[in-house]
Amino acid sequence: MPTTLEFRGRWLNIYGNLILIALLSGITLGFYLPWGYVRWQRIITENTYFEDEQLEFDGSGAEAFIQFIVIGFYTLITLGLYVILGFSSTRMLRWQYAHTLTPNGLRMEYEGRTVDLFWEWLLLIL
Repeated sequence: MPTTLEFRGRWLNIYGNLILIALLSGITLGFYLPWGYVRWQRIITENTYFEDEQLEFDGSGAEAFIQFIVIGFYTLITLGLYVILGFSSTRMLRWQYAHTLTPNGLRMEYEGRTVDLFWEWLLLIL
């Protein structure tokens, strides 16, 4: 039996919020970015429906801030390789999916591998 995942958001709302997040991040010199990331994820997730029921996102800006700090630390000690090789993206995708709930209350899980993201990025660049 096929399952359906449908996005029902309005693009004007999506782009309007993206502009708001960019403005607030600029005004606060980037400090708002983790909270903006959570706002963006919540908008996207809560406008996505699985089997005609709305998904939920329960992550917080403070939690995302901690993830950003950890990523920044690992990026510094690896001289940027943590980001370049895709480990930071994998970390954020795992965090994002761990805070995404299905209509029956189950948490989603990201099982992708960093090496797969790296090759996708490399192909996109080429």
